[in-house]
Amino acid sequence: VLTLGIYSAWAKVRTNRYLYGNTDLAGGRFEYHASPITILKGRLVAMLFIAVYIFGDSLFPGTSLILLLIILLIFPWIMVRSLKFRAVNSSWRGIRFTFRGSTKGAYGCSSKGGLLTFFTGGFAYPVALFWLKQFQVNDHHFGHSKFSLHADAGDYFKIYLKSWGLYILSVIAALLLLFSVGIFDKFSEFAELLAEQETAAQQDEYQYDESYEESYEQQRDAAFERFEQGDLADESEEDNGQAQAGTQNSTNGGANANPSSSDEDAITLVSVFIALYLLIFVVFGFIYFYVQVRTLNLIWSNTKLDQRYSFNSFLPLWGVVKLQLGNTIGVLLSLGLLIPWAVIRTLRFRLEHLNVEGPENLDQFIADEAAQLDAAGEEIGEAFDLDFGL
Repeated sequence: VLTLGIYSAWAKVRTNRYLYGNTDLAGGRFEYHASPITILKGRLVAMLFIAVYIFGDSLFPGTSLILLLIILLIFPWIMVRSLKFRAVNSSWRGIRFTFRGSTKGAYGCSSKGGLLTFFTGGFAYPVALFWLKQFQVNDHHFGHSKFSLHADAGDYFKIYLKSWGLYILSVIAALLLLFSVGIFDKFSEFAELLAEQETAAQQDEYQYDESYEESYEQQRDAAFERFEQGDLADESEEDNGQAQAGTQNSTNGGANANPSSSDEDAITLVSVFIALYLLIFVVFGFIYFYVQVRTLNLIWSNTKLDQRYSFNSFLPLWGVVKLQLGNTIGVLLSLGLLIPWAVIRTLRFRLEHLNVEGPENLDQFIADEAAQLDAAGEEIGEAFDLDFGL
């Protein structure tokens, strides 16, 4: 806060170095090598884009739309640069990861997926997303060994199809619940009551306007005429007496009138809609975690390294739900102070449910990779530090 976000780049590097350094695989720790200055440059460019997007329209109308189109056009390039930056600045046992995907390949993948999503009305979006994941995995390397994804787009699509089915079933269940408690009848009655009250109010207003059709001059002349005849005082006393009697009658009538049920109906409607909102929140949260867990397990469990080593991800759905529920409660109760605790819990849980399996010793594999390393090194370019992880 004191540095207006500038220190966030150093905080990012320190956080990643801590997390990488405390992640152990077969006795070896991961390392993070990024420079805070490089990350800061990328973030300053991103902040410039955001500032122009927010304030550009006030100076030059249409600027935000043009900038949005530019971002969409350069998105594949940004994605490739980010993946290269993240990979080349990560290592395990002294051997760095790399991403060798081309910008041309990224544009081809994005264009193909975008067109398919557009012409199917968004129905084929999971397939487009799978192609993007496939592009990311297949062009990652560890040393000279290549990662490869062997999952099928149909399996990925089935996960989203099941989530849509859960959503439809939840909507049907909510509608049946509302019908069973007669909430739609209550809503109709409440709407009719409001309409009747509005109609009555309009009629009262109309009658009030009719009673004062005479002009101000006519009423004044009539008042002077009655005053000259000496009848105004008597009429005033008579009118006051009638007004007091009317007030007393209206008071007694109000005391004896039956209370309206409109308030009870309103309370019922509000209570039901609050409960329905909470139900939708829970259902949407469950569907989100369902998609996240199933896609992560599918991608990682079908990824291989150099066709010799495979990964096995077995994240439990209900375990993730309970984990995130505990994280949310902790963060809210601590007013955000427990965010680092939640991040570490989540990372630890994911890594505890991920195995590396292979036919030979990892030490021999590392020795072979180290022997193939050349002195040229890998590109460490300046890029946007965006997260396009699996």
